[in-house]
Amino acid sequence: MTLLKSTYLRVVIVTKKIPLGVESEAKEAFLWLLREEIIKDLSELILAINIVALFLNSTISVNAYYRRLKERLMDNSDQV
Repeated sequence: MTLLKSTYLRVVIVTKKIPLGVESEAKEAFLWLLREEIIKDLSELILAINIVALFLNSTISVNAYYRRLKERLMDNSDQV
């Protein structure tokens, strides 16, 4: 039985360990780690993987600090 794409997992990884702008490299590293651990084709399990890099500068307001995360979660919520 094949599942509908809309039932696939959506993964959101939140980190302040990587700088802004390298999210695609972080996504590739995450996929590589998953491939090492599982046998099944990941495209049959996961619909989307989103890396959200938080600002490294903590002197900005809380709203600004989490704005990218909020926008990504709201976007994913709208798509469900």
